[in-house]
Amino acid sequence: MRSLLSALALSLLIPVAHADRPLFTEDAEVEDRGECELESHVGRKWSEGQRSRERELELDCGVGWRSELGLSLSHSHDGAERNTLAGLQGKTRLNGDEDGNGPQLSLSWVLQRDERALLGVLSQPLAADWTLHANLGYRRSEDRGAAAWALALEHRVTSGLDLMGEVFVDDQDRNPWLQVGARWALRPSRLFVDTSWGRQTGSGARVLTLGLKLAF
Repeated sequence: MRSLLSALALSLLIPVAHADRPLFTEDAEVEDRGECELESHVGRKWSEGQRSRERELELDCGVGWRSELGLSLSHSHDGAERNTLAGLQGKTRLNGDEDGNGPQLSLSWVLQRDERALLGVLSQPLAADWTLHANLGYRRSEDRGAAAWALALEHRVTSGLDLMGEVFVDDQDRNPWLQVGARWALRPSRLFVDTSWGRQTGSGARVLTLGLKLAF
């Protein structure tokens, strides 16, 4: 049963992580009209002796009206079981200026096969080079629904390096995930590489990811 709960948590939380990698927690930033980001990542998960792998490709573009739309394609491989999912997601900024000064609020949604999610998103600048991100919303996977929340702290160490830590959970599983990550700018504002490592409290499930992002 514990192994099953861990697998359910992984299937609920990880594939719909359409945030600014490597964070699971969504941020309130929205792409400007005509600006796009192409993100890809590979991941490996461990849960009580079981291993699985995943790959994901995501494209998000600004469409105007302070909104962006995106498409995603993910593939997971867990032993003999393979699963491919296509998804549609979007985000609309509700307030805040274009430069991200002051608190920003956004509404984010995700549609996948047997998957729905609606999140309220807050990004709050703190001291210089520190930003707090918070999410609160509802996710439904097949016949399982759950309120979910996430909280992340992001720090700009240098102009080319960001470090971050986060915690996220849903009210069905009740075992929070703790995750740390880093993002490097190989080409400022254009090309990034990132990595993350997370662990679920109570179950020992772990996930490691490596990603690449191109902005154009």
